[in-house]
Amino acid sequence: MRYIFSLLFIALSVTSFSQQNHSASLRLGDQSFNDMRYSYAIPFYKSYLTKHEKDTAALLRLGYCYKINNVYDSAIHYYELAENFGAAKTNVLAELYASSGNYAKAITAYQALLDASKRQSSGMKSVYKSRLEGFKNMKKWFRDSLNYKLYNLSINTPFNEYNAVMYNGGIVFESNRDNKINRRNEFAWDGSAFAKLYYIADTAKIRTDSIATFLWTDKHIKKAIAEYSVLSSNDNNKWIPKFDLRNVKYDNVSVPVFSNGLDVSVNYGAICFTNDGNTAYFTKNQKNRKGENRLEIWQADKNKEGKWEITQKLSLGNPMYSYFHPAITADGNRLYFASDVPGGFGGTDIYYTEKNDGKWSDPINAGAIINTAANELFPTVYEGILYFSSNGHDGLGGLDIYKFEGKDLKNGKVVNLGYPVNTNKDEFGFSKYQNKGYISSNRYGSDDIFEFDYELVKIIIKGKVQLSGFKANDKAMVKLFDKNADALNDKSIDSSFIDKDGNYSFAVKPGIDYELDYAVIGYEKPKASYNFITDQYKKVNDVYVMDIPLIKLENIVPKVPVEVAPAAPKPAENKNKNGMLIDGKEIVSVAEQYMVFYDYDKNLITPQYEKTLDSVLNYLNAHPALVAVIGSFTDCAGSKAYNEKLSARRSAAVIAYLTKKGLKRNRIIEGHYGKEYLLKACDEAKYNPSEQWQNRRTEILASEVRTKRWTDMHKEKK
Repeated sequence: MRYIFSLLFIALSVTSFSQQNHSASLRLGDQSFNDMRYSYAIPFYKSYLTKHEKDTAALLRLGYCYKINNVYDSAIHYYELAENFGAAKTNVLAELYASSGNYAKAITAYQALLDASKRQSSGMKSVYKSRLEGFKNMKKWFRDSLNYKLYNLSINTPFNEYNAVMYNGGIVFESNRDNKINRRNEFAWDGSAFAKLYYIADTAKIRTDSIATFLWTDKHIKKAIAEYSVLSSNDNNKWIPKFDLRNVKYDNVSVPVFSNGLDVSVNYGAICFTNDGNTAYFTKNQKNRKGENRLEIWQADKNKEGKWEITQKLSLGNPMYSYFHPAITADGNRLYFASDVPGGFGGTDIYYTEKNDGKWSDPINAGAIINTAANELFPTVYEGILYFSSNGHDGLGGLDIYKFEGKDLKNGKVVNLGYPVNTNKDEFGFSKYQNKGYISSNRYGSDDIFEFDYELVKIIIKGKVQLSGFKANDKAMVKLFDKNADALNDKSIDSSFIDKDGNYSFAVKPGIDYELDYAVIGYEKPKASYNFITDQYKKVNDVYVMDIPLIKLENIVPKVPVEVAPAAPKPAENKNKNGMLIDGKEIVSVAEQYMVFYDYDKNLITPQYEKTLDSVLNYLNAHPALVAVIGSFTDCAGSKAYNEKLSARRSAAVIAYLTKKGLKRNRIIEGHYGKEYLLKACDEAKYNPSEQWQNRRTEILASEVRTKRWTDMHKEKK
């Protein structure tokens, strides 16, 4: 994964740092840095800085060498020194503070950047604001933390393992592990080996509690600086042998290489497979015509013997830039990837190409909802949902994993998966199948793969209401609101009556700001409310519970009589005004339609409304050319999604009654609309619980036109 980051920053690094030849140490450090030999550049820069401690260019480059290898404490030290000596302030330190867990410093740094951001582009200002907002509101990232259970894997080593992809019942993943680092297989970025693709056929027993820790050690200069040749940085024999090689001891779990056909001395990775498992798209690094390392997307196919062969490079645009991290959709016709090609929103962006007549189209930017002025990387697609990593949206620090929710890329939103999927370190390489999957993270120093199980977990909040001075049959209603929701309909989550002992309960999410409102049906006063955050829960018998303090309601005003369950309107006896048609036209008055009302949160048709439906049947039997058009509704308590389902159940109950009595199903046009089209208001100023029975209804109209729905007739009424 770290190789990718060189391509994000190296162009800026080369142009923004001094190229002056102050000494052999600096020349060797700059040469190593420009060739992305960061592990070799470190000792040269440190040697040079012992006598040139205020050279900000060298300090920044040294800090970058540590940053790119996840050695955050050293990176912070040298970036701070550079800024203290006058280097221009960027968001690098702010991000390093967050990645080291120091959010207070990260917030201060980002606030200072915003205060002095007159010369910054609007895109970078937006990134600053998003990152600052995320670091200031950390609690929201822990809301869904109970839903995920993460497991470390025995395949992890002190080297890097990442980007696990499900294939043929197992997983294919990348790793730069090697027990024998030599000059031919060493990747001088961090002194490890080149990355290869490995395959685990059976994942049933790879979960473990142990963690393979990573410890960075600087390379040691064995000779005097003057003895290192600088004639050719690519000639390993001239100067690299005078350095030590990395020697890491670890329990070597025998894991086979995925395919010998893909096993060559370059970095391979970020692979994806078509649904039939016969075609793969993957990333590998190559040198372009200028001799610069760039990333390319290649295709491999299975031959007749079932072995993988590299078949072609995808021509996606300007070869002077990089195209990497391919992700194919289920139908095989769209390929997402990341690129640093100019013309995007900044940094690296997510793009896609579409297959038409066997050819891939020119790259298309995924748009401003997904891409930022920072970096978007590692797209993957599972079950039709696009996942990716970013350090430009609000999050916990470093790269976080996000998913896109929406009908298309121009209409939707980006959602952070939250903790424990994401941390203040880098998370990427998301893959899943049903409720199981994998992520990659450097939360323990090196890149590791973690397996997760997903199960929606809710907390049961329990409380009690004590009534004083009310009649024995008076009931209290408790309403639950999400305080952070944008609209009133979304704020109202659920409602419930207390039981005979005054108890109530709700199933809620963790880490959310809620409000409970209490009132007794038929009384304007007394009322009470209780605000809380679902973060003080405990686990009892495998269930998460949280207790709400006792609420006392005392009657201090007389009760206002309210008819809670009125009788259904009676059909008129006048043959020309029968409650459904007037002179053969659709009825225009609500009072002249048949209506069925329901108890709170119920879809049971009571006997009095069975008589109403019998009247409907009699009329439709007498007019066989007509159809019944029904619309079912709820009150405003509860969530939008829940009420849509409740209104559907109410429609189903009416349909079941009518068809059981002999009405053909094709003579019923059904519609259900949840808490839309309310008859009684639900806004805070006008809400009256005792009136909400009027919203809990099914309306029945008649029409000669079989294509009309309730909404069509409602518009005509208006």
